[in-house]
Amino acid sequence: LNPLPDNNYNATKIMVNDNFVVSVFPNPFANNLSIEIATNENENLLIELVDVTGRIVLHNEYKSLLRSFELDLTALQLNEGVYFMKLNNDQNAAVIKVVKQ
Repeated sequence: LNPLPDNNYNATKIMVNDNFVVSVFPNPFANNLSIEIATNENENLLIELVDVTGRIVLHNEYKSLLRSFELDLTALQLNEGVYFMKLNNDQNAAVIKVVKQ
């Protein structure tokens, strides 16, 4: 998986295959993280945010037709540092490194 450059904003874009492209922005983030998914699949999406110790700090499931949304992570009171966002649907998976400022 290779991050693709995106000049519109400070984003991380991962193309898993032709049917599953994920963008996360801004990266680094303060409290809110936006996610865009380009997929041909109509499946549910599981999102987990994991810290560097492997602890799952967020576990959410979304319905199949949702393609763009924002996560408000303020309530999690995350420490600054590196996290890994895991995104899975029934057919594809991606892991994106995000940084909390």
